[in-house]
Amino acid sequence: MKAKLNSLGIEKEAKDTTVVVAMSGGVDSSTVAGMMKKEGYRVVGITLKLYDDAKKNSQSRQCCAGQDILDAKRVADKLEIEHKILYYQNKFKTAVIDNFIDSYLNGETPIPCVQCNQTVKFKDLFQEAKNLNADALITGHYVKSITKNNITDMYRANDTNRDQSYFLFNTTREQLNFLRFPLGGLKKSEKRWMEKFGEWKRIVHGHGFDTEAELSWEVDVLIPGEYQVSLNYAGEGRLVWRVGIDGGESVQNQQNSSHNYQTFPIGWLEFRESGRYRVVVQCLEGDLERASLHAILFDPVL
Repeated sequence: MKAKLNSLGIEKEAKDTTVVVAMSGGVDSSTVAGMMKKEGYRVVGITLKLYDDAKKNSQSRQCCAGQDILDAKRVADKLEIEHKILYYQNKFKTAVIDNFIDSYLNGETPIPCVQCNQTVKFKDLFQEAKNLNADALITGHYVKSITKNNITDMYRANDTNRDQSYFLFNTTREQLNFLRFPLGGLKKSEKRWMEKFGEWKRIVHGHGFDTEAELSWEVDVLIPGEYQVSLNYAGEGRLVWRVGIDGGESVQNQQNSSHNYQTFPIGWLEFRESGRYRVVVQCLEGDLERASLHAILFDPVL
C-alpha cells in the first residue's frame, strides 16, 4: 500500500520528510521556512554567503550578504530549525560575476539572476541538499509547480505580477523534480499575511457579528513584532472599529464606509511573543446592520 502524498507531493508523512529551504534572509524565503515548519516537515535552512565585502559591513543589503545572513539566522532561531551557512564567494565570482562581465563586454545583455539560479543555487546548493539526504529543496520563488507520479512540471505563478518562471527557464528536469515552490500558488495579498503569521488568515462573515458587534478568531504568530492592522469592509456612513488582542492591547479608529468593500488602516498592534493569539474585532459605532466585515490584514512594520 502506497503512503499518502504530503503537501509537497512526496509519498511520506511530513514528519518523516526532510526539506532544505534556501533562506536568503528576505520575507519570501522566511515565509516558506515558516510554512514548512508549521506543516510538520523536518526543515534545514541554508543561507549562501556570496560576497567577501559583507565581512566589512554587516548592514550590506546585497543578496545573500551582510544583514541578510543575520536575518536568516534570526528567523531560523525563531522557528527552531537547523541553519547552515555555505561560503560560496569563489563559486559566485567565477560562475556569475566574471561571466556577467565577459558577457557585457561582448555586447550581450546578461541576466545574473538566471546565471545564479543555473549554477550556484540549482547546481551547488542542489547537490548540498542531496548530500544532506533531503527529500526536496524549497525556495521562495513565485513559480507554480505540480507534482504527479513523481514528475514535477513548472507553471507561471497564480500572481502573474510576481511570476518568476522566466528566471528559471533553464531548470533541468532532474532539478525540477527535486524543487518545490510553495509561494507559486498564492496571491501577493495572501503571501503578505503568511510572511509572519505562517498561515492565510481571512474571514468572510458578511453580516455575521454577534450580539455584542464582535468577531473573533485565532492567529498563529511565528515571528513576534509590530504589525499594521487594516480592515476590509463595506457599510453605510461613519463606522468606528476596535481591533484588539484578547487580554492585551487594542487599537481604535473611525472611517467613512462605502457600499463597495475597501481596505482602511486601523492602527498598530504588537505581538510580543510567538504563539497563538485570539484577535477581536468590534464595531463600536455606526449602522451595524449594514456593516459587513470581509477581512483583516496584518502587515509587518519593518
